[in-house]
Amino acid sequence: MADPKQYRPHDYEVKEALDGKQFGQLAPAMQLFVGSLFPKARHDDVVHCDLCDNYEKPDVVITVGDEAHFPSLKSGRSKSVHYENIKNLILFLRGLGVSEQTQKTLLFYHYGDGTLTGTGETRLEKEELLLRYPERISLAIAELNQKRIVRACLKRFLFTGSEKREHSADYLAFGDINTFVVVSKDEIFDFVMRQNYNHLRSVHIGPMLLSPWQRNIKREEDKEWKRSIVHVTWPYLLTDMERMIKRRGH
Repeated sequence: MADPKQYRPHDYEVKEALDGKQFGQLAPAMQLFVGSLFPKARHDDVVHCDLCDNYEKPDVVITVGDEAHFPSLKSGRSKSVHYENIKNLILFLRGLGVSEQTQKTLLFYHYGDGTLTGTGETRLEKEELLLRYPERISLAIAELNQKRIVRACLKRFLFTGSEKREHSADYLAFGDINTFVVVSKDEIFDFVMRQNYNHLRSVHIGPMLLSPWQRNIKREEDKEWKRSIVHVTWPYLLTDMERMIKRRGH
């Protein structure tokens, strides 16, 4: 069995910093982190922390007394929030009522080779696609950014994932054991639903950009399978989380 110290060092570090320790004995940054999840935590309350399944959206489950929370931990080394097969995403969007034209445009943009299946000869970079097909891409972006679509995708990309799992995330924590910025699922939904993301040129759903994991323009054999995977990023996640915190109480 793979050692989580090796392939999940950030998550494991958080577990080691918390598990089995009294709240009042935690390092200051960890006390603030746990206090954000459990505002009523007392000095002698024991904190328990376990790793979640590697395929779930929450990374750890933290328990104090009878209360448990499931934060998704973002380390700051990557702006990634989600990966899934493009075909699965298309089926999900179809279920939300997204038009066939927008589904086709998303596939066209994703593969970048003039086909809906990734079988074309000439592969184009993102910038060239945006320049060649601005109207088609703009129409798709407009449909994908209807509030109900953004809300459904935000839930899928950040909190539940694309497969049914035992747990979903209820908080996002950005940072490391020395400093964490923590916001709740409700704060994220409330913030994103109030924003306008019309300034983004790339294909996006709310603040989240969609692209293939690898366009593989050079056709490197070991990267070819990544062409079928949608890579979802939130470029200004930390900045937006800090803005969410500033809005508290207003």
